[in-house]
Amino acid sequence: MTIYQIIFMTVIGALIGWFTNYLAIEMLFRPLRPVTIPLLNYQVIGLIPKRRAELAKKIGEVVQEELVSIEEILDKFIENQQRDEIIRQIKFKISRIVSEKLPGILSAFKPMVLRYIDDIVDAEFDKFIDDLNENFFKKIGQGINVASMVEEKINQFDIKKLEELIIKVANKELKGIIILGGILGLIIGFIQAVIVSYF
Repeated sequence: MTIYQIIFMTVIGALIGWFTNYLAIEMLFRPLRPVTIPLLNYQVIGLIPKRRAELAKKIGEVVQEELVSIEEILDKFIENQQRDEIIRQIKFKISRIVSEKLPGILSAFKPMVLRYIDDIVDAEFDKFIDDLNENFFKKIGQGINVASMVEEKINQFDIKKLEELIIKVANKELKGIIILGGILGLIIGFIQAVIVSYF
């Protein structure tokens, strides 16, 4: 076997490896809609379009169980950096109500009333938020199913848009798989050429 034949077999191996992986990745998504093969009466559809409902359900479960729960979202909502702003808003609202509703004859007592209310808000707010978190927010959290929300959102995606989203997220990895297929094909093609030339 000549050097040209070895090179030829090596290149063919690389092309086969590249094309096989390219085709496998394309078949994850394509065809987007079921296509019936004539005579065989067999339907072909991409893996992701075929199993979209199952994938959506599984992704929803993973998001809720492993990534984020509604309780965590509500906890984040009232974290320390927001508490100061919430307290400020409460004090502002109370101050405005006192200013509007306190009779004119008692207006001299307004600063004292506002200071007293501010002290109560400062002293009781953390306990109030903790109680709210323990009772109200947890009840809300039990009534909201993050998994179902994620599942519903994915199922509402247009299948083409879902394909674009997956490719956008995993584009580098998918290209890497195709290139790796070419490299492995090249190596296998070269080994075959060497084996054929000696045996």
